[in-house]
Amino acid sequence: MMYYRAMRTYMPAYRAILRYGQEAKAAAAALTLPAVFLATAEDMLFGHLDRLPPPKPGQRILRLAQDTPAKHAAIVDCLRAMPQSPPAPMPVPAGLAGADPAVQFLDSEDGQLFIRCYGKSENPALILLHDAPGTGLALQDLARGLADAAYVILPDLPGTGESDAPDESRPILEACAAAVGAIADTLAIDSFTIAAIGSGCAVAALFALQDDPRLTAVLVRDVPVPDEAAARAIAPDIALSPVGAHWLQAWLMLRDNQVSRPWYDGAVAAQRRTQGNFDADWLHDQTFALMASRETYHRLPRAAYRAASMDLLRRTRIPVTPIDDGELADGIRAAMTPRAT
Repeated sequence: MMYYRAMRTYMPAYRAILRYGQEAKAAAAALTLPAVFLATAEDMLFGHLDRLPPPKPGQRILRLAQDTPAKHAAIVDCLRAMPQSPPAPMPVPAGLAGADPAVQFLDSEDGQLFIRCYGKSENPALILLHDAPGTGLALQDLARGLADAAYVILPDLPGTGESDAPDESRPILEACAAAVGAIADTLAIDSFTIAAIGSGCAVAALFALQDDPRLTAVLVRDVPVPDEAAARAIAPDIALSPVGAHWLQAWLMLRDNQVSRPWYDGAVAAQRRTQGNFDADWLHDQTFALMASRETYHRLPRAAYRAASMDLLRRTRIPVTPIDDGELADGIRAAMTPRAT
């Protein structure tokens, strides 16, 4: 999986590593901090541990057998033995003017949360909640298009993409709503709008019901309605296949999601009114983003199609605006623009 995910970048990276031998030895010789150099017997670099300079006080070379649990335990022991340091404050990611986002992992009560930030932090804040099956990566072009006017935060919601999944006993929508709060807390956002698509609307509805004073508006598109048949079909289990059929299964699901909503419904009435994205590289990236959470990706969409999101949105005191028509970016911009009174 990692090899194919890095198909565009692995060659220059490996070439750089293979040319780094003398520099690596010099860097190791110059290192004065506590360090552990380790490899396991099956690692191609195992024999190269002998090329390292003699370790200094607080440093050691660790040669391990081919035993994955023992390797993990050794790494944990090494980290625990390191000198303790006070916790560092989480820096607010600096918004970038270009197309590339500032990315980081945030701590939440359910684990690590992966976010991408676009635009300048002094702009009005917008948290984009993606549909599922899928990840925040599907909305990266939308986020880039809005970055000139908004500070756009685009997470992979818990259990999707690069973000940790909550414990099975934890309702996934509650964990996702808590993640929204964690984003605002960590980035010190005083006021923000949520724009949610599909399954993300269920998260927005639950968060809006909490009456968080920082949330000023909710924009929704394609709000799922309770449908047990859809909940069972929307995110099938992806079992590993020795011939790689699991990759095709994920790719087809994401491709068909560009044609119909829900993706498995071939009826004319289910066809999307907007042009889908069928670029091969784009679909490649979406497939790998989804497969990063193959064992947990189903939790959010299944829960979203069992939730009464529209009822929750009607109960909230936060202004809710549908953005079903026209260009999505234009609809979000219009909804975020203050109207003269």
